[in-house]
Amino acid sequence: MQVHTRTISILLITAALGLSAAALQTSKGQEPRAGEKPASAGQAEGGMPGVMAAPEHALLGKDVGVWDATIQSSMDPSGPQTSKGVETNRMLGETWLISDFVGEFGGMPFIGHGVTGYDTGKKKFTSFWVDNMGDQAALGEGTYDEASRKLTFKSKANMMGQAVVMTNVSEYKDEDTRVFTMSMAGPDGKDATAMTIEYKRRK
Repeated sequence: MQVHTRTISILLITAALGLSAAALQTSKGQEPRAGEKPASAGQAEGGMPGVMAAPEHALLGKDVGVWDATIQSSMDPSGPQTSKGVETNRMLGETWLISDFVGEFGGMPFIGHGVTGYDTGKKKFTSFWVDNMGDQAALGEGTYDEASRKLTFKSKANMMGQAVVMTNVSEYKDEDTRVFTMSMAGPDGKDATAMTIEYKRRK
């Protein structure tokens, strides 16, 4: 892992140097030769080429904006709970959806942060989620079904010292409405709905 991280760092530094060199040449008034395209952020001379967005990344882009959330939870020992929250989404480049959620859970503040992308090698959507209720990240992989307009993830997390597998489904009702459902295996081994969140795009 250390070797891999160091390799990525070296490549990023090389790309940065390539961008700096291109900027320096431009500042000196050296124009590109006839028929030659100037270096850009996506393809700097001597640098790394930019990542091309796949059609799946466009699906993530539809979530950009501010969404008002109504949460129905059955995970509280005292019984079903209803609460409100706000999710704010933005794209990092064209390939990563960055999500920040603020609300409450069990009468306490709840803050979550997620990153969702699409791995063109695995042909899977990927997710990373952390929040203030735990100290371990939930990692997931998912697929999208065009017919049902559902994005389904299988995520693994650690809750109270136990490994938990969750099924998270986002159903796109229309351009401004989506419903998120999280289910986990119950005592009988069957999946049971633990939380449902209805999102409405703020206009």
